[in-house]
Amino acid sequence: MNGVFISAYAAPVSYYAALLKCPKIFIDIYEHFIKQTIRNRCVIAAANGKLVLTIPLVHRRNNMPTHEVSISYGNNWQRHHLKSLESAYRSSPFFDYYYDDLVEIYKQQPEKLFQWNNILNEQFIQWIGINTEKYYTTTYQKVYEGMNDYRGLNFEFYHKLPYNQVFEDRFGFISDLSIYDLLFNCGNDSILYLMNK
Repeated sequence: MNGVFISAYAAPVSYYAALLKCPKIFIDIYEHFIKQTIRNRCVIAAANGKLVLTIPLVHRRNNMPTHEVSISYGNNWQRHHLKSLESAYRSSPFFDYYYDDLVEIYKQQPEKLFQWNNILNEQFIQWIGINTEKYYTTTYQKVYEGMNDYRGLNFEFYHKLPYNQVFEDRFGFISDLSIYDLLFNCGNDSILYLMNK
């Protein structure tokens, strides 16, 4: 069944497990932007535990639609995020396979948050090997008939099947981190992991 999703920054693994099940996905860019969510932040596993990477935004008004939210580039957050990813995952099995491409992606500076999220999402879909058609919504709808609505979910795993992680010896397995964690640790096998969700 097709699904409707929010625009998300390097979304959790379970977001992609849900996405994999949908022949067509619709990214809702007309929903009201909600701060402190996966719309502009992701969580990775670093040397000191979970680390939140947040995209800074230009001042927003209340109830602003997602497609109007702009990114702030004043503090060089892209360099900080890349350094954090390198520090956290440089010893992972597949870090070198993806990192150079990420460096090029992180040089881009689209104005809108949903545009940035789309650039990364397209790359993740390609790397994972997900075959789905993607569309953007053109208006806000509270209910989408005949589709699975993933917009309100926190994307928590119902069963937390582990895979090898860089800092697992310190913290144990941490479930549902950013898709970065799965890709850097599992590489081409990421799609097999997602199919088991």
